[in-house]
Amino acid sequence: MFIIIIEIMFKKKFLSVHLNEFNLNFLKYGAKKFNFRNIQKILEFNIIKTYSIDKIQDKNLDPWVQTVTINTGTSSKFHRVYKTGQTISKQLIQIWDKLSKNNVFCAVWGTMNTHFKDNKFIKIFFPDPWNKQIALKPKILKKAFNLPRSFAQNYTDFNKLKNLKYITQFFLISIYYIKFSQLILILKLFFETFLLKGFKNYNLFFLFDLISLCIFFNILKKDDANFSHIFLNSLAHFQHNNWDEKNNHIIYFKYADAICKIILENYDKYDQILIYNGFSKKKKKLNFF
Repeated sequence: MFIIIIEIMFKKKFLSVHLNEFNLNFLKYGAKKFNFRNIQKILEFNIIKTYSIDKIQDKNLDPWVQTVTINTGTSSKFHRVYKTGQTISKQLIQIWDKLSKNNVFCAVWGTMNTHFKDNKFIKIFFPDPWNKQIALKPKILKKAFNLPRSFAQNYTDFNKLKNLKYITQFFLISIYYIKFSQLILILKLFFETFLLKGFKNYNLFFLFDLISLCIFFNILKKDDANFSHIFLNSLAHFQHNNWDEKNNHIIYFKYADAICKIILENYDKYDQILIYNGFSKKKKKLNFF
């Protein structure tokens, strides 16, 4: 964290992608089996393994805990954030707080359990849908936030008719911010997955992450930042709920490849790119081979 801060303060451009809980071996397996070149290119990046001092699942070894640890550089014993959507102490200093206080422009999208301390150097702030704090920047992003927020709060009983306004807003802001070539990619995936499997939750999570990534990068063209950070949770969601559905693995890898494609299209705009887990996820029986 300290090295990142020092380098960015010298006005380098740094992209941080928190690709939550992906299993590296599973990605390698699918990229090779289905010949997804964008995933393969990402997997050619240098790989570093780190280890958390936290050991207890459902207490401190959870992504919403480890995310705060990563963003603040403090242990869970210090920050004491253990639940999704937990109120975050204003005293906690997140990496973008430190950078923005040193006049470094920052953009933050979707990372779990955050607290927004606004100043002119934070160009973009988009909280995770479970966050109790719903301040956004720029305010137009509320049109992209309302739908996932409502879905997160009504996960098992989401009413499309009651949320028609939010669905319309999300559709319109996506059209506004996403390039035509990216829209074609998204529509292609829509027809290949939604029409085949329907409105499955994993399809919605993947689609939201892909749209988020496109909007994020396209806003950054207007409001540039030296530190840009985005959190994506769709791979984790699939692995939690659908990993045993071998017939649906191809959908996982199609979306993962599309996500990697968008990242690679923006690769040359940054001096450094870091793609990381909060922590990895494993199956008890590795039977996907």
